[in-house]
Amino acid sequence: MGLLDLPAGVFAWLDDAVLGALTPWTRLLIWGAMGGAASMALYVLLSPQRRIAAAKQRAAAARGSLLSHDGDFAVASGLAVDSLKAALAHLGLSLGPVILASLPVLCLLLWLSNNYGQAWPSPGALVEITAGPNGFSRTIQWPRPGASFTLQDPAGLEILTLPPAAAVGVLHKRQWWNQLVGNPTGYLPPDHPYEQITMRLPIHRYLPFGPDWLAGWEVMALLSMVVTSLAIKLLFRIN
Repeated sequence: MGLLDLPAGVFAWLDDAVLGALTPWTRLLIWGAMGGAASMALYVLLSPQRRIAAAKQRAAAARGSLLSHDGDFAVASGLAVDSLKAALAHLGLSLGPVILASLPVLCLLLWLSNNYGQAWPSPGALVEITAGPNGFSRTIQWPRPGASFTLQDPAGLEILTLPPAAAVGVLHKRQWWNQLVGNPTGYLPPDHPYEQITMRLPIHRYLPFGPDWLAGWEVMALLSMVVTSLAIKLLFRIN
């Protein structure tokens, strides 16, 4: 488990105990709305709203002076520098709070990807498995519930036991970035002959139409998140 996975237990409890009676697509919309609302609330708490509003006004005034100027180049250059400084000051006041406020959203998106992304294949379904780099590719029949399957490479070496711990299609050796983002399936041993094993698992579809990228969890959750964030920003006039 990585640092960004720490809230996963809370998310899982809320999803099961509070939202469990709802349909999956309804839960995705609610998760997106909660993520957008939490991010905006945290941004307001962390950001100096009065200073940002004043910097925004100064930046707008500097841009207006530059656009309305109709004189020599030297004066225009000075106005351009003033406009750039005002814009950077505005950005500097808001950038830090924006980054910090996005961390809960990032944690939520990682959890949604692991739990609403890929699905277990049906028993007997054909699943393509690739070991790399420069390894091999093989299509196997997915084991029935309660059974397991040991995958061997062309040399007869046992390299993977199916099914993995979670419905995530990539199993790899532990990397430095796993300190931040963990792999719920676990990791290959350091002395494993392959760096990564990829399983072409099916994805959950939450819409009965459209391509996979449209019917998956991403569009529904992100659209709900963006709409909620914009609505809160406009309603409460957040800078």
